[in-house]
Amino acid sequence: MKLKILTICIIFMILAIGISSVAAEETTVAGHRFTVPDGYIVTQKNVSQVYMGNDSDHALLVAVPTDFKGIPEFKYQLSQAGYDIINYEGDNFTQSGFDINAYNFTKDSFVGVIYFAQKNDNMFMFTYACPENEEIDLEPLNQVLESLEA
Repeated sequence: MKLKILTICIIFMILAIGISSVAAEETTVAGHRFTVPDGYIVTQKNVSQVYMGNDSDHALLVAVPTDFKGIPEFKYQLSQAGYDIINYEGDNFTQSGFDINAYNFTKDSFVGVIYFAQKNDNMFMFTYACPENEEIDLEPLNQVLESLEA
């Protein structure tokens, strides 16, 4: 009888471990919930910004701009901070219900993309950065876009 109970406890423990490793981490930005992309962890967070990384060279930021004065002003501020915007006109498209204006950038030895995304009167900014010798991987951004409750 004790062996049977021990076996059942071990099975439940294995199931619990399997379920917890499958469950994705969720977090919020300005009250909007989203799933942290596969392989990423939250490294810093405040009410309007969530910083994530999967190592020291790959970063993802999800933000709700609180004092947004428009894309031209933001691009100017980026250039003053040493960012080089590659596509000055931006790339406009719709994805997961968001109207997105995307810009590629370089800074120091990093490349990346910035999405200004609007959905249901909510403005979000997504930034992904990686080393310049790598191709930009949009999958982490896509995972956030698909899960973000806006």
